Amino acid sequence: MVSKSIKIYARIKKETANDYKLYDIAHRQNGTDNIFIHSNNSHKLSSLKYKFSKVFDQNADQEQLFSVIAKPIINRDLTVQFSHMDRQAVVKHIQ
Repeated sequence: MVSKSIKIYARIKKETANDYKLYDIAHRQNGTDNIFIHSNNSHKLSSLKYKFSKVFDQNADQEQLFSVIAKPIINRDLTVQFSHMDRQAVVKHIQ
């Protein structure tokens, strides 16, 4: 089944020692993550909320991103491409 929704991902860059913590990540159980961006403009603290399909923190490596973002797309496309083959042959080809 092909999902018709667009998935949006975010990856937080590594902070330097001088960075002020400008965000918080809320991992939701409903499958979405939120990032709260904090601002301290004009002596007034405010926050903006952004919603993502998945938020990767500073410790996420390329393999983790690939497994979550690209691998499901590749597996889906290969399954469609090789739909004339039996399922075991497709799985063997992917691995």
